[in-house]
Amino acid sequence: MRSRSGSAVVFAATLCCGACNSSDAADRIHPKPDLVVADLAPTAELSIADERPGSAASDSLLRFYGGDALEVTIGAMEAPLEEVFGEIAQVAFTGDRIVILDSKAAEARIFDLEGELVEVIGRPGRGPGDFASPRTLAVDSADRLYIGDLVRRIQVFRPGREGYELERVIQTGVSPVSFCLLGETIVVQGVNLGDSVTIRTYDLDGAPRAAFGRVYRSTSAIINYTLSQGLVGCDPVTNTIVFAPDAGIGEVRGYDPDGTLRWRTAITDYLPVTVIERADGYEVGMPAGGHHFVASLVELDEGRTMIQLAFVTRDSQREGRRFAKLHTFVLENRSGMAVARSDALGEVVAVADRRFAIADQLPYPRVAIGSAGQGDPE
Repeated sequence: MRSRSGSAVVFAATLCCGACNSSDAADRIHPKPDLVVADLAPTAELSIADERPGSAASDSLLRFYGGDALEVTIGAMEAPLEEVFGEIAQVAFTGDRIVILDSKAAEARIFDLEGELVEVIGRPGRGPGDFASPRTLAVDSADRLYIGDLVRRIQVFRPGREGYELERVIQTGVSPVSFCLLGETIVVQGVNLGDSVTIRTYDLDGAPRAAFGRVYRSTSAIINYTLSQGLVGCDPVTNTIVFAPDAGIGEVRGYDPDGTLRWRTAITDYLPVTVIERADGYEVGMPAGGHHFVASLVELDEGRTMIQLAFVTRDSQREGRRFAKLHTFVLENRSGMAVARSDALGEVVAVADRRFAIADQLPYPRVAIGSAGQGDPE
């Protein structure tokens, strides 16, 4: 799992931004449907505007992960230093602990479920056990922590008698923008400029296994790079790798571990940020009404994926809000079909053993821990 503020926003900061209203560049506006790469046509559809799969499913999802179930909040504006975060990059549960990865502080903080600090892992730097730009986090069945750093490595920490200690460093050859664990396989989402492969798998020692998942095939390497970024999740129940491009391609994909595309769910009313190729560079523009991005993708325990689509407007940007609306869907991982939705949940960033965590970056970074309701979210 990973949550994100939207790579299109980052992309816009690196290019020449403008109004994107020049008619002479119409043939160079991206994304273009005919440049999307896929081995099969969409097998399912999802509509943000359509309230189905129904109010009963929506009510059940809200009860399961709703605000009434929140018990502890970690993070404050004015508090001891260990409770003040710079930017919450990712969250994970491990046993009776919760791990919060702070990308600005370049450290992972471990708390008990009452919100008391237990341990801090890492410090700024590039040496063994240090973090330069940590963004991603995963936990295996032995409670090892896998922490991905944009300097193209994943560091593995094992629990010891006196706390976590560095076990090994895995060089990935690509920045792990998002990654997950599927049995004995590390699944990394990350793209090298000029190489549009989106997903790479490795064994637990870092040996490459497979590379697959091309998404876009324009003549521009930087546009392919941008539109191929996204979030990835691993589901051991159905042995599925779930991938959602987050910048401009409105769809979710389910892959077998060997890279075979099993299903493809099209988001029919997804509004992307547009990118225009120009002779002197690029322009990035937002549709007049707003645009979507994939804020969060979390694997649930029962062979399903929770995906949250954020809607950003000019007003929400002007007011300093991360998004104006957040639409939550639960997909069945064997088919990609939506089985539940809600428009009233916070940003769910971790789920394990009927516990869940909701993150909020504004007005200050914090994580709320809750216990999920009874029954299933359907």
